[in-house]
Amino acid sequence: MRIAGGSVIPSNIVSKNHKPELIELGEDKNCGKMFYKFMPGFALVSRDDLLHNQLDGLKKNQSSATLLDSWLEQSRFNYTSVMNHETGEAIWRNSRGKGSGWIVPIPVGYRALSSLYPVGTVMNARDNRTQFRFVESIYSLGEWVSPHRLCNPNSILWYGLYEDSDGLYKVCNDYKS
Repeated sequence: MRIAGGSVIPSNIVSKNHKPELIELGEDKNCGKMFYKFMPGFALVSRDDLLHNQLDGLKKNQSSATLLDSWLEQSRFNYTSVMNHETGEAIWRNSRGKGSGWIVPIPVGYRALSSLYPVGTVMNARDNRTQFRFVESIYSLGEWVSPHRLCNPNSILWYGLYEDSDGLYKVCNDYKS
């Protein structure tokens, strides 16, 4: 049987090597070996750092570049041609290059566009018992990484963040490349 992306196997079929176990997560020098048990899956981790690195590179050529420009650059494959002087043929190169990982654009939360409206003051709101706020989506970058490349259990865990001063509702991840 399948449930939530995993398998439920009756106990009479489970072999000694595939017996379910409870693993205590913690800082461990051999945690890469522990994460081998999660194979052949992948973990989605936050890569906000790529946005800022890309923005620094874009600002060298275009001072008005924004994080949106950076996000758009990282959300697609950009190909450029380079002339091979020996053969006279064009060579097409991918802007991401080898080893750049499996980078994907992801929604990570919402940012407030308005202040909080009192209960029942916004017409046609879904819930007339809760305060209302207009928001817009926040997007970032994520990377699918193989669990055996991780050394900290916190790098695969996501948590919610709320900043009242900015009206920011976001999920975060403590992954460091």
